[in-house]
Amino acid sequence: MPAEDPSALCRRAASLLSEGHLQQVCALAAEPEAEQDAGLALLIGQAAAGLGEIERADRAFDKAKMLILARDAGEHGAAIVELHRALCLGDLPDRRSALLTELERGLGVFVDYGDREHFGRGLALATRMWASLADWDKVLDRSQRLDQASATHQQPHGTLTARLYAALAFEALGDLHRARELLDSLPLDAGAPSGSLAALARATSSRLHARQGRPTQARAVAVRVAQEPHLPPVARAGLALLFGQGFSLDPSELDAALAEPLLLPFVAELFQHEVARAATREQARAQADRAVSLLHGASRSDLAALCEVAYARHLGADGDPARALEHLEALEATLPPWVHALADVARADLHLNLGQTGRAIAYVDAQARPLQDRGFLQHAALAHLKAARGLRLAGRIDQARDRLADSGAIAASLQSAELRALQALEGARIALVAGRADEARQRLEGLVDAQPAMAQAASLLGAQIELMEGRPRHCLELLEALELPWCSPALRAQGAALRFRAQRAAGVEPVLTEHIFNEAERLLRAAGLSAQADRLREEHDDPEGRARL
Repeated sequence: MPAEDPSALCRRAASLLSEGHLQQVCALAAEPEAEQDAGLALLIGQAAAGLGEIERADRAFDKAKMLILARDAGEHGAAIVELHRALCLGDLPDRRSALLTELERGLGVFVDYGDREHFGRGLALATRMWASLADWDKVLDRSQRLDQASATHQQPHGTLTARLYAALAFEALGDLHRARELLDSLPLDAGAPSGSLAALARATSSRLHARQGRPTQARAVAVRVAQEPHLPPVARAGLALLFGQGFSLDPSELDAALAEPLLLPFVAELFQHEVARAATREQARAQADRAVSLLHGASRSDLAALCEVAYARHLGADGDPARALEHLEALEATLPPWVHALADVARADLHLNLGQTGRAIAYVDAQARPLQDRGFLQHAALAHLKAARGLRLAGRIDQARDRLADSGAIAASLQSAELRALQALEGARIALVAGRADEARQRLEGLVDAQPAMAQAASLLGAQIELMEGRPRHCLELLEALELPWCSPALRAQGAALRFRAQRAAGVEPVLTEHIFNEAERLLRAAGLSAQADRLREEHDDPEGRARL
């Protein structure tokens, strides 16, 4: 405490507190000399808060403040007490606003007294608390002040805190470019700084690389940070997803993460993953409900909205694109602009599966440029790719090629094998519609060693080329080798439809192909590909159409 040396009792309490003996610190309140010891009262307040005894902590802080205010220049010491109170109790949602008011008042006192140390600590805490309230304008203002003060007084930890929270704010506002610039300005690759905040900064950098669609850079950073002992469990679990690994968290680890604004995006990533991998839509809804409840409670409605969009994607993957569209439309009025843009890209997929190409193209046309400007580079590239798919389905092949090129231009800097594979697949499909089988084969050549799903899709296209070139029996051989039962529902359905077409083209008796047709139509509708199911039904029912195809 300022203005006087700590008493022997106070020094003893400080030693006990540093060793974690919180009950023993609180017991010192019974000592006769404790009655007028402001420093001891402050330490007892910290110990009581650590034990979860909030009322006792408040009484101790109030006592310390009363004793200090009785001195000359007591307002400085009182501001220090309020700083410690905010440090100890600032994670309590019902106390945060009142504590912030006192903390911000104290910042002015620290400036008046030239107390750089407590000013820096207080400003860093205020930045974090405003982030807990999701007041991003305040976060940006306080982090800028902290950054300036830290640069002036050469305090690297303050610089790290300021830029990390500013990056969090820009990400929450949907500006990944600015967030990336701030993280890139930190010396995270040079081995310094160290500690838990630095580990979290590296984990955030990795997560942001992944979010922008740069898996190579994301993994490079994650490999290093995953070895750091200070990394919080939730962040470690989030990084595990980059490597396709599972994770497990006990409730206490999740509860702790909800109190730290920097960890909430990791929490949202984990919940989105759980929603996507849920075995049933009921399980997906339960995970989404839990995520929405926790994230709303943590003042991050934007992250909660991402989990709702993930649920809509699950509905689409579960074969119910109409229901998925209804869900997104119900959310529309509540979505922040950047989440709205991501939802529209998801919406385009659903409309394409329903055969509504005009609507799909309109959605991605409206969002591709805004997503690119905001730094959502992978989503922007995917938006152009979906536009290319819609234009191909509408028969506008030249325009489809142009949009495929737009997607490739964005993806060039991302080093994403998955995105390159998706573009190669769409390019091959466009070439097939244009009757350029050789070009289609050339585009598919690089997909032999791609991820299983991509390689399977490439094999299916290869089989389709064989059918188009008049070799239905070779097409059937390729489909047999593909082992369709082990493919995704969509590929399995499309493979069954191709088998029906190939068998018919090979002259197999209609009575034998009818079962294959019924199965293919059922699988297409179950996978949500109703437009393809309708097209298959037309081929089946229309003799002239069968002859043409």
